[in-house]
Amino acid sequence: MIAGSPQGVAHGLVPGFPAVPGTWKTGWTTAPSSDGRLNLFSMVHARKDARDTGRPARILFVFHGQGEHCGRYQHFPHYLADTVDVVATMDHRGHGRSEGVRGHVDRFEQYVQDARAFVERIRSEWTVEGRKPEIHLFGHSMGGLISLLLLQEQPDLVFRSATLSAPLLGLKFEVPLAKRVVGHALSRVFGGLQLETGLDSSLVSHDPAVVAGYNEDRLVHGKATTRFFTEMLDAIRRARSRDTLAVPAQFLVPLADGLVDAQATLEFAGGLRQADKRVVTYEGFYHESFNELQKEKAFADLSRWIQEHGSST
Repeated sequence: MIAGSPQGVAHGLVPGFPAVPGTWKTGWTTAPSSDGRLNLFSMVHARKDARDTGRPARILFVFHGQGEHCGRYQHFPHYLADTVDVVATMDHRGHGRSEGVRGHVDRFEQYVQDARAFVERIRSEWTVEGRKPEIHLFGHSMGGLISLLLLQEQPDLVFRSATLSAPLLGLKFEVPLAKRVVGHALSRVFGGLQLETGLDSSLVSHDPAVVAGYNEDRLVHGKATTRFFTEMLDAIRRARSRDTLAVPAQFLVPLADGLVDAQATLEFAGGLRQADKRVVTYEGFYHESFNELQKEKAFADLSRWIQEHGSST
């Protein structure tokens, strides 16, 4: 759906970052979650002529990290305008403008099923005269973990490529013992108990404007419930226990990441038993490569990977 925009939909765009190009249009919608219990917010950016090219639209699905929201990815169309026709983003349950307790999930699988439902809905909306769109996947941090589980457990979606940016396969920082004990002990009894994540926002990017925007963004939260904590750990174990993906996969790894363990990503990617994979490392980059001072490098790598695996027709 490409409709109007809610008040403040541009919230999250960093001052000085490029906005959605004038040749594109932005729409938003809310739709029921996979279990029908919540309404989830999504934004779709599309070239104005995307339906009229006579070829299948090329869609990049973007899944954000824990505590943030899809509004922080509004600069993607600017950098990918010559690569994709559509950038489709959504707020996970408990994030951004979506409903749900902040930072809470009953089962991590709900994130995966919500992602699948979103992909299916947008793919259906962009099927024109029987031409199904060409779909690619991008996931950052927790969105990278969700994306990995989606690829591992829902292979029938048939993405042409996947890019995992600092996927959450291990934490770089040590969770305090007290929080770990409380998290495990209370997860099944008081699973909705919210705790502060204690995330150091200065480790998000070297760009002061990005850090300031992150701190001032009313849609960014620093909450995680006890149930989320244990579900996250189990999801990491599940993802890391598998050694194949049914899609060409690119891993973008910022080596100075102080939030997600870069070594865990390198080990996982190195152990994948498939030929079509790529690991790109960024020396000195913090957690959000696509919000770094040299973010053009990350966008170039993302664009190249999509084009190499796109349809030639």
